[in-house]
Amino acid sequence: MGKVEKLVDFIAETIEAEAETLAEGVKEMTDKVATETKELAEKMTPDNLKGEVKDLAEKLSPENLLNEAKKMRKTMSPKRMTADARKMAKDVTKQLSPKKIQARVKDLVSAITPDGQEERNEELREEFAPKKPRKKATRKSAATKARGAAKKSTAKSKAAKSKAKTAKKTAAKSARKPTAKKAAVKPKAKSAKKATAKKTAPKRATAKKSTAKKTTAKKSTAKKATAKKAPARKTKPATKAKAAVKKATKTVEKAAKKATSATKSAAKKTTTAARKTVHKAANKVSRATAGKKRSAAQKKAS
Repeated sequence: MGKVEKLVDFIAETIEAEAETLAEGVKEMTDKVATETKELAEKMTPDNLKGEVKDLAEKLSPENLLNEAKKMRKTMSPKRMTADARKMAKDVTKQLSPKKIQARVKDLVSAITPDGQEERNEELREEFAPKKPRKKATRKSAATKARGAAKKSTAKSKAAKSKAKTAKKTAAKSARKPTAKKAAVKPKAKSAKKATAKKTAPKRATAKKSTAKKTTAKKSTAKKATAKKAPARKTKPATKAKAAVKKATKTVEKAAKKATSATKSAAKKTTTAARKTVHKAANKVSRATAGKKRSAAQKKAS
């Protein structure tokens, strides 16, 4: 006989003794329940009771209760309890084997070491790391699509106009004829004559400044002719289209806001009404059950 087998036998014997005591207690309880149910059955006959209470009386009949007590006795029999106890003892002995204890000690030592702690910390970080929020799929409305189309069309028209202007300028430059430049060479004879004339000419007398007061010219009172204003530029079709698109988008957005507010208010009203109805029904059911319990208690007391 090994130590393990002795331990198993000792545990089995103790459990057998406890099972016997438990079985005796169960027998006493079943006898008490049977006697009490008989008395209740005599007081609460099925003729006096109604509906659901009749079904309850049939379920709580002494025969049904005795059958349930027999089933309990079979399940709580000492033989079954001893078999379960032996299984439990074997499991305990397996868990308390030296190999398993050594393995647990190794696991504990590896967990205490700095490498093991780092691994554990990494696992915890991965478990409790904040999850990235999902990107909401945004659906473009008809108004936003219309805006995008209008912007693209205006950009294309501007690019086409600028290209046409540059083409016109290049064509005009190429059409012009090159003008011949004049030679900046002066005749020598004329320059020589001018130089001699300057030298031979007598000097002019310098005029003295007059001391007489100057008369200030009066300002003219005649009204100046106002320049005519340039005619107002006509609005381009592209700008008109832009304005129309903006108006349409504003109206659509306003309508959408109104619709969402209306749906929210309607949903709130429906939910509140549903809650009220559920609460009322629950209160009615609880009152009815409380009344039944009171009447049953009064009958028992009488």
